[in-house]
Amino acid sequence: MINTTENSKSTTGGLLKKAKQLLEGITPSFDVWAKKAGFKIAGILAPFGDYYYLTESYGIKARGITFSVSKKSFWNETLSKSSEWQCFSKTFNELPPFYSFFDEDIRDDIDSLYFLPFGDKENPYIFVAIEREIDDDLNVPQASECALKLKNIIEFKNNYERIFEKIDGSLDNGFEISSAQLFILSIKSAIDKAIGDIELESEEIKPKLIESITDKAMRIVSPLFREPNCCLSAKNGEIKVVLFAKDEPDEELLTYHISSTLNDFLGKENAKSINLLAAGICPNKKGTIAFLKQGL
Repeated sequence: MINTTENSKSTTGGLLKKAKQLLEGITPSFDVWAKKAGFKIAGILAPFGDYYYLTESYGIKARGITFSVSKKSFWNETLSKSSEWQCFSKTFNELPPFYSFFDEDIRDDIDSLYFLPFGDKENPYIFVAIEREIDDDLNVPQASECALKLKNIIEFKNNYERIFEKIDGSLDNGFEISSAQLFILSIKSAIDKAIGDIELESEEIKPKLIESITDKAMRIVSPLFREPNCCLSAKNGEIKVVLFAKDEPDEELLTYHISSTLNDFLGKENAKSINLLAAGICPNKKGTIAFLKQGL
């Protein structure tokens, strides 16, 4: 192991930079990590004002993300400050205080809830994992190892520098095929229909929920836009899409495939409300990146 205290500041800085670059390269998305770790339903509660909301989720539908809004005071009174796993079980009748944070499609099947506080004083996050009666027993990872991975995921969640470095190379390959065909996928109406009947304690947190739902929807549809194509979440329920094709895409067919992919997450009827808008054709990378960055 290298003892950085024995090296110069420049060497230390170089090592830290290299370590960060390596970390960026190997840090997976939350979905990928949660699946690999063996979780069926999980999420990360993030602080916003006096509340917490799900900023990351796995196995949770759009409505379920909205139910996650909860007061900080509740968690301060319920969880200890310890950065260790804290479990609440149906066997010991410990679940009722948490039921309001889950939609009914999950609530009735919960057997145990596992929580892991992580982060720091300024940004105290909470990881939550759900063990259902229909699943095998949950084998949670070591708390310190899990917390480190979660911190990395949060740190690089909106690392747009890294995102655009990856997109940059992909676009080069795309322009060898054709000019970039630009689209805006609006799911705002579908989100409003999915969560419109749920009363929020604070309307100020609604944009955060829309952002979280949009980001999750983007990751669900992203397999439809494999490299050199790409998609990226934007504000107000929009997803930017860049396609490369020698032939003009069938927008109606593309909209159908996107809607079908989002049926389970948004609800089948709600997903019909998505709107794919053509935003033009761009012959160069600079303009395409400007399109993707607008509204971030």
